[in-house]
Amino acid sequence: QNVQLGHNVSALYFMENLSFKSQPVLVKGASIDWPATNHFSFNYFKHLYQERIAKRGQQSEQDQITISYFTYRSCLYTFDEFLSLTDAEALNGSWYISWNTQDPYIRSELHNHLREPAFLPPNSSEIHTAAIYM
Repeated sequence: QNVQLGHNVSALYFMENLSFKSQPVLVKGASIDWPATNHFSFNYFKHLYQERIAKRGQQSEQDQITISYFTYRSCLYTFDEFLSLTDAEALNGSWYISWNTQDPYIRSELHNHLREPAFLPPNSSEIHTAAIYM
């Protein structure tokens, strides 16, 4: 199946030419100005979760961090195992994972570094999860 390709796509162009076509779309350059490109790293995520776990320890047991974690044949079977990698293993390892959470604290911290893509029409979606692919 062909993939539609866009670069610096406006919301109007996206709506008229790329959306609702039942075919994949790749929009290049959509995240070029995101602060996340300077902040997101293995260590950033590791420290974010360690900070959240420490805060959770001070709150009630009902305050749980729910994580969906996918290993994609990485041999890192749990999210805790992923977070326990050393810096060298994280930088030099051969792994690909994804994870997401609906935890309000983590979601808020992640969204501080993200921007709504300019090609999406206003109010086109509400972000309730924070999905990361690494």
